[in-house]
Amino acid sequence: MCGPVNSIIGRAVEPIVQRFMSNLPAQFPVAAGEVRLRGALIEIDETTGRAVRIARVDEPAASTSGEAQSAAVVENEYKNEQENG
Repeated sequence: MCGPVNSIIGRAVEPIVQRFMSNLPAQFPVAAGEVRLRGALIEIDETTGRAVRIARVDEPAASTSGEAQSAAVVENEYKNEQENG
């Protein structure tokens, strides 16, 4: 998932809650606030097809200049884990 933390699938919470409570049509504006990238890196044993390692990814949104650096840091940490066990 990547998007605003305090949201419902990236949309403002209150209009969605009101929609379910009232059952009336409503617009769902994009949520504002802190944005994060969350996911997982999974290492898979190709012979068995089973996961042998999983690492959580939880990164704050990076500025334009920091995006490549943030991705590089995650990739380097993953490579270090692979090499060092």
